[in-house]
Amino acid sequence: MQGGLKELDDVLPGMSGQTAIFLFADGQYSHVSGIAKPGALAKTLASKYDLCFYVIDTQAEKEGDITIRAIASANDCSKVIPFADLLGHPEWLTGALFSVQEKDGVEVVTDKETIIEVAEGNMIIEYEWKNILFDPKKATVRPDDYENIATIATFLLENPETRLILAGYADSIGTVADNKKLSERRAAVVREFLIKKADIDPSRITIRGFGEKDPVATNMYKAGRQ
Repeated sequence: MQGGLKELDDVLPGMSGQTAIFLFADGQYSHVSGIAKPGALAKTLASKYDLCFYVIDTQAEKEGDITIRAIASANDCSKVIPFADLLGHPEWLTGALFSVQEKDGVEVVTDKETIIEVAEGNMIIEYEWKNILFDPKKATVRPDDYENIATIATFLLENPETRLILAGYADSIGTVADNKKLSERRAAVVREFLIKKADIDPSRITIRGFGEKDPVATNMYKAGRQ
């Protein structure tokens, strides 16, 4: 594992754009003296290149948990995906390999609300959720959004087979990299809220951070940035 991560330093300089690195591992390895541990190597690579580690955790037990989580903490976009969760649920790799588009339902996003239309039998049932807004440069859920998130939780509880992708965004104040991380933290805090407050199964919720991309309003003014 150490050797493989170290050799990435020869490969990554020739890559353009953000690079997704998939590591299938159980976290156990034979340590090679004179080479940093896998977690440290991953952090060094993340500090030098535009990359995200997707660690596909194949371990049956938990002996390698520390190593796997150390690699996945290299930066904000890196993550651990249990192999059992990935089987049959490729949306865990949304953003790394593909994007999700509606097929049977229709998703309409405006600057005020998200409307999800779901076909159930011969009926179209419409679910309306207000966008969850944040204070500038913050990733803390505001109290006035508790009811909105509760509505989403109710939808998930009433539709146990439904899986949700939370898309986070930020305004354009600051660097592109910082805004990307902020958007991911915002999606993550909503996911955590649903898990802890409504006991939603974590495997049903995937997060994506889009940073300052595709703004719904001009960022020249405060109202548009919100």
